Amino acid sequence: MATLLLVVPTLSSYEAFLSDFADVAVGAGHEVHVATHLERLTGCGVSGVGKESPVIFHDIQFPRGADPLALWRAARQLRQLVKQEQPDWIQAHFSVAALVAALAKTSAWPYTDCIIQGLACTLSRGRARLAAWFGERFAMLRLDAMWVLTQDDFEVVRNWNSSKARIQDAPGFGCRLDRFDPGSYSESGRIERRTELGVESHECILIYVGRLAAFKGFEKVVTAYRNLKHRGVPVRLLILGAFDTLHPSGLTEEEIFELKNDSSVLMLGWQANVAEWLALSDLCVFPSEREGMPVCLMEALCMGVPVVTSNSRGCRDVVRHGIDGLVLVNSSSGSIADAVASLLDTPHLVERMHRSAIEGCEQFDRKHFIDEQLAAMEVVLAK
Repeated sequence: MATLLLVVPTLSSYEAFLSDFADVAVGAGHEVHVATHLERLTGCGVSGVGKESPVIFHDIQFPRGADPLALWRAARQLRQLVKQEQPDWIQAHFSVAALVAALAKTSAWPYTDCIIQGLACTLSRGRARLAAWFGERFAMLRLDAMWVLTQDDFEVVRNWNSSKARIQDAPGFGCRLDRFDPGSYSESGRIERRTELGVESHECILIYVGRLAAFKGFEKVVTAYRNLKHRGVPVRLLILGAFDTLHPSGLTEEEIFELKNDSSVLMLGWQANVAEWLALSDLCVFPSEREGMPVCLMEALCMGVPVVTSNSRGCRDVVRHGIDGLVLVNSSSGSIADAVASLLDTPHLVERMHRSAIEGCEQFDRKHFIDEQLAAMEVVLAK
């Protein structure tokens, strides 16, 4: 069997998206190494990481943002790790890891590819766009293949180098259907839990899951919620996620203070069990501008929660407009509020979307991602 090396910027990203892949690979007899930033390991309670895990972890301090010195330091660490462990196959995830792998790669390396969850160079602006364009182009130049998730991104990378461009059939990482199963939550339990939270039977819970960043649409969701409250629409706002020091939220300090002190808003930070909160929710609102293939929307749909989202890359690839949600061409806060109000005025449509979302959830099963990447790896190793 082979030795595999997964290169992932953060431990949380590995745990959320790639631990299942690693477990299946280990079960198939492969030795799996993960190069990631283990800063959060001590005392963070992350499962599956430690002496008892069959996966071998290596600490590399991947930077956030375009810090040339930090990128070079991470590249040196990765180069030393590859020399030490001699893997048979290397795969880097996300743009930063792809760039670090490209900087570190030598002629002695085995086959090395990357999966970009969403090209940054097509949606960033100003200097960030130029930096992303250089980094992603450089990664494709140096690595053996670049996987992307959407047709939009594939058209871009195919123009860079058609021989190295790959597009996933699987919808991104997918999600764990066994964890996001609405059948695990009874209607009576749902009603009881909502009552415990002080939610009236006629009130609608809007849920937002993600980083509390403006580019994720967080500010629009908050403004739309306030718009609805001003109209007298009975809504509550449930927020799962945390503020990001690298990206502004779009709200002022005063607005954040008001939000935290709003009795109709529940800010829970990151939650280990997102499904239990989706089970309480009526609509998921996520008007993000920059996504690869948003797992949070797959999770919402698998739980039968209709989605209101923006007509942006990834979001429109997950949500079927008019079938299991609404994809808004105009995703201003006013348009979001109008869309939510319209759905609440047509409960039969919401119920139909709920059923359609559950009926279509098999396409998001994470096993599709795992099977596709393991099959591609086996082809490489057989050469």
